[in-house]
Amino acid sequence: MKRKNKIGLFGITGIPLIKEGDNIAKLIIESLNKNEVSLDNGDILVIAQIIVSKSLGLIKDLKKVKPSQRAIDIYHNIKNKSKIANLPIKNPELIQAILDESKRLIKSEHVLITETKHGFICADAGIDKSNVEGNNNISLLPHDPDKEAKRIRQYIQNKTKKQLAVIISDSFGRSFRIGSVGTAIGVSGISPLLDKRGEKDLYKRELKTTIIGQVDS
Repeated sequence: MKRKNKIGLFGITGIPLIKEGDNIAKLIIESLNKNEVSLDNGDILVIAQIIVSKSLGLIKDLKKVKPSQRAIDIYHNIKNKSKIANLPIKNPELIQAILDESKRLIKSEHVLITETKHGFICADAGIDKSNVEGNNNISLLPHDPDKEAKRIRQYIQNKTKKQLAVIISDSFGRSFRIGSVGTAIGVSGISPLLDKRGEKDLYKRELKTTIIGQVDS
């Protein structure tokens, strides 16, 4: 991507629907070639979590999930709250899947706020029905997103001979605000944090606490 002193965002078209076993890195290179886009040193590839999960086969059929008594109790507790909020009602099977992917349940209202096994604090343990084939299927987060980002990055670097970074991004909500934002769940080739402490602001004051999450949104 040729540029000088610019930041450019380019969407890559032509990537097919992903299925289990697909080599995402190879498909990205093929799509870049079809779009006549070349990579440069320092480029960052941002990849949606859903295609990584699909390639890993992390799709679960809720018909095969047996809800526990805890999941059933949560269902009865949040059913009316979901109706009042005009939100979809989670069935016990979905709630059980969320519990299975969680380290702990933080809050159960019309949404379930959980800590995932990775340590992410998010709604529904990152489980999603969007862009998943089948009415009863859900996608799960990759078990090791950093590992997947590294694997994709190394493959593309080996093929292109360019030094790159890869971010695997998912949509997370924000406390007390409407609307989701892109949040990095896996990174390789770039630090997730930019530590500005010790630097000076416009008025020569030393920054004491500024650490920027530079891979989100």
